[in-house]
Amino acid sequence: MIRRSLAKKNPEVKYYVSNADEQTPLEAMALVSGTRWRVEEYFEEAKGELGMADYEARAWTSWHHHMSLVALAHLFVTLTRRDVKEEFPELTLPMAMRLLKSTMSRPTLTEEDALRLTQYHLHRNAVARKAHRKSWRRKHNKLKPKPLL
Repeated sequence: MIRRSLAKKNPEVKYYVSNADEQTPLEAMALVSGTRWRVEEYFEEAKGELGMADYEARAWTSWHHHMSLVALAHLFVTLTRRDVKEEFPELTLPMAMRLLKSTMSRPTLTEEDALRLTQYHLHRNAVARKAHRKSWRRKHNKLKPKPLL
C-alpha cells in the first residue's frame, strides 16, 4: 500500500507491506496504518510513567502478567484523563498519575477535594513553567531572534 499525505507542498509518501487478505478494503488498511502513532505514543507513555520497561522477568508468563498490568494501568489513567478533559484540557499523563496516586492514598477524597488538588498541580506547573522561561531568558539574554524568512 502506498499512502500520500494531503499536504499541498512536499506531500509525504509512505509505503506499507501487508499480509492482509485481497478483499480487505483500502479504507480499513489506511485506518490501521494511520493509527501507528497511537501505538508509539502508548509505548512512550507506558515506559516513562507506568513501568513498562521495569520488569525483570525470566518466563513468558511473568512478562505477560507485567505487560497486562501496565496496559490496564494505562487504560485507567487514559479514561481518567478523558473524564476530566472538559474541565482540564491541559491535563497530562504525569499529572493524571499524580492525581490518581494522591487519591488512592485517601479513599475518602471527595470530588471537590480532587478538583482542588488538580487545580493546585496545574497552578504549580504553570508557576514552574514561568520561572523556567524567566531563568532561560536571563541566561540567554544576548541571543537575538532571527527572522525565519
